[in-house]
Amino acid sequence: MEENKTTDTILTPPPYHPQASAQPAEPPKCVNKGKPVWFSYAPNSDENPEWSHIADCVEQLTDIFKAQNIEYCINETWGSNASISEYEKNIGWKSDVIVLVFSDRYFRSLHCMYEFVQIKKAIKQYPQKRLYCIKSGDFNLSDINYILDLEHFWGDQKQEYDEVSYHKTRPITNAEEEAHNNGFYMDDIRSLYSFFSTLNYANANSQDWNEFAKDIAESYTSASKFSQLEQEKAKQKKTKLKFMGLGCLAWLLVPIIALAALMVYLLLGFEHINNPVYPQKIDHIEIYSITQTTQGISLKIRLTNPYDKDTIIYASRGWYIEANGKQNHLRLTQDIPMYPEYKVLAAHQSTEYILTFDKIPVPPGSMTLVMSHGISINGIKFIERYIPTTQ
Repeated sequence: MEENKTTDTILTPPPYHPQASAQPAEPPKCVNKGKPVWFSYAPNSDENPEWSHIADCVEQLTDIFKAQNIEYCINETWGSNASISEYEKNIGWKSDVIVLVFSDRYFRSLHCMYEFVQIKKAIKQYPQKRLYCIKSGDFNLSDINYILDLEHFWGDQKQEYDEVSYHKTRPITNAEEEAHNNGFYMDDIRSLYSFFSTLNYANANSQDWNEFAKDIAESYTSASKFSQLEQEKAKQKKTKLKFMGLGCLAWLLVPIIALAALMVYLLLGFEHINNPVYPQKIDHIEIYSITQTTQGISLKIRLTNPYDKDTIIYASRGWYIEANGKQNHLRLTQDIPMYPEYKVLAAHQSTEYILTFDKIPVPPGSMTLVMSHGISINGIKFIERYIPTTQ
């Protein structure tokens, strides 16, 4: 009798294929959940050859945003139940980061100019907002003839509004009504050069959009120049509160200090303060002396024209120094004309001029020179003792 034989069966696993078993790559983590990047721009148009590709950069950027999981808000996707006017009202006020693509068509659009006004107002009130600007198209904001052409365009818009409003030939649109309420943007047109000349804007023809998007993403995760300014203000406020407890003692010393200051003033006169310190610097603009005078506080400024073409320069009555929570407005200028007058600065040349603002009665911890609706040089500081002027 033969013995029963058992046969062991060996199960061989299937070949290992790493690619087949690998998990699909997870999408990048969203850095701005619930805080989208808002876009303000005029779309491409066939009305003018220069307008055919003015908004191509927007499509390139939004494609990168989708790939990198960066939320954005654009008027075409604002929502099926929301109007464009709602988008225009909210673009400045609900945003932390704004991308503004300015073009010739942008400056001739009722809707775009309304957005522009909202953005400027919001930045002035909330300087912690980040504004990224892109120039698209071949035009020169330093060319006075171009600015005059825009003024003529808006003058025609105003004339049409007046005629329609008087003769009741058709209903006035909301966009026209807003343009009327904003003076048909005449003041905004006149300040275009001073507004954008203080910004490091990108050029649509030569920008690396991946780097541009990376910079925007990092603005959500790292301290911006605006948040640094807010931190400095908070630190100053904390220091002020810390020393408030010494106020009862300090008021006893006021007469003595005032008398000493008056004696120094009579002996030395006004003090010239050199090399002001400020954390943020505007390209091509340098403040290198601050002087107290009987007329106010004067800043000596050196301005360089970085362009290959001549440009125009002028001062604006809307400029002011913000110190101790008060606006000290521009009073006098020297070696630079007040708008609408201007002077020509040759390519790559520099010029110096003096701006004199209202007096600052008490010494500030720091000052901010504000030019063109919130664009500013922040934290200009006195580095020597402050000698008060007589009232």
